[in-house]
Amino acid sequence: MNSTINYNRPRWRRALTRRGLGTSVQAGFTIVETLIVLAIAGLILLIVFEVIPAVERASRNNQRRQDVTVILAAVSQYELKDSGNFPQACSGTSPLTACSAPHAANPNDYFLRFSRSDLSYYTSAYSTNPVQIIQDYPQNTGNLHPPVAVSVQTVLIYDFEKCDPTIPGGATSDGADYSSVVALYAVEGGNGAIIPQCQDI
Repeated sequence: MNSTINYNRPRWRRALTRRGLGTSVQAGFTIVETLIVLAIAGLILLIVFEVIPAVERASRNNQRRQDVTVILAAVSQYELKDSGNFPQACSGTSPLTACSAPHAANPNDYFLRFSRSDLSYYTSAYSTNPVQIIQDYPQNTGNLHPPVAVSVQTVLIYDFEKCDPTIPGGATSDGADYSSVVALYAVEGGNGAIIPQCQDI
């Protein structure tokens, strides 16, 4: 008989060795442990899928705010160079081109000519009507309050207007003067909501 018994080990270990039960047993994960691991992994994936859209939305909103700052700065620069005159209205099927290329009636009137390359969101890639200059809104319509922005793809620039603290994202000509200029636009909220914004010079 080849099996040898080490008598230096305790008696109960010698008995197990004789019966072939002295070898170590490797245990795997139980069903409960596996379910716990899967639940944690699912929770992590759920959090990731919730966070990524919010981060992307915040990035787009930051691009919009930065673009509005660039656009208002371009309007202010134009007015300084053109004796305080507001830029010619530019809209239609390709207003960004109209705002950054010579106007038919005034070859010098293209206020975005030096700033168009600084825009990251309000470009023709996102909208066919991204930047609109609208002159003298109250004088043309008799309304003190231009409508708030309802699209995240377009920024509307009004002269003789200032932001209205009583209307979220709204503007008014009440108390505004010749130098008052506002940009009305919108940012994305959660669940597809559109949040009107107003920014002035």
